[in-house]
Amino acid sequence: MQETQPDLRRVLNRTGLAFALFFVLYQTVPTVLSALLSAIAPGAANSQIVQALLSTLPGYIVGLPAVWLVLRTARTPCPEQTKSDLTAAEFAGLAVVCIGAVFVFNLVGNGINLLVSLIKGSAAANLINTVLVFDTPVLALMTVVIAPVAEEFLYRKVLWRWVGALGVRVYVFTSAALFMLAHGNVVQYPYTFVLGLIFAAVYAKTGRLVYPVALHMTVNFIGGVMASLAQTNAVLAGVLGWIYLVCTAAAVGLCVRHRDFFEMPDAPEHALHDAMHCPGMLLCTAVSLAMAAFIIIFL
Repeated sequence: MQETQPDLRRVLNRTGLAFALFFVLYQTVPTVLSALLSAIAPGAANSQIVQALLSTLPGYIVGLPAVWLVLRTARTPCPEQTKSDLTAAEFAGLAVVCIGAVFVFNLVGNGINLLVSLIKGSAAANLINTVLVFDTPVLALMTVVIAPVAEEFLYRKVLWRWVGALGVRVYVFTSAALFMLAHGNVVQYPYTFVLGLIFAAVYAKTGRLVYPVALHMTVNFIGGVMASLAQTNAVLAGVLGWIYLVCTAAAVGLCVRHRDFFEMPDAPEHALHDAMHCPGMLLCTAVSLAMAAFIIIFL
């Protein structure tokens, strides 16, 4: 194990640096482009579809190559991965677990946000509310199409290429942690970490990106599109409530009965310690917390 420690530290350090850079680019590039468009064509800048595309695509177009270039310096070997399929029942069970996890850990996130609000002395913003104001087709494009495809490609496939060689456990927890930090919102931190664990474990187990993408789409459709429509539709609000309650109850049983699905080999010795103390990961965490602080203070 000792021989792998320098490589592990180098890879995790470069990974943290790469994603800290990505977080900055993802926030700044759309802001600059939006400001330029507002100055050149104010009418176009006010279009919801333009706002949606500007807030999502430019960050990935610029950020993904930057991440790849930094991660290349880690010089990790390409890990082998066996392809396998999920049955329809397995996929449905995972979807239920994901939906239940969102419900439970969203309560945790809202509890943290309430505590922050009490400390702040006024209501702390929830970034999700700024997205739900979009019209349904635009919201669906952002949350059910663009976000799942782009995020799963980056946080699952790209990360596997550069972190997978360190072991499945290191990959899954690194993927989940970075996925959580990318959201920069205290309300979303708890459930995005849990979802990140599930999505990464599914990708590591199957080697097929389609499954985490489909799970991500399902979660975002229910928690985004349906939640938005339920704000003005009492019947749909009731249906959504029952979906969350039933899925939460079912998720507990499924996790107990099929807990072996998420079994992973042990991580290298001191992997967690190394991850928590390498400068790249600390910088990445600091950038995310700065994003969260901005939301709390200014939004």
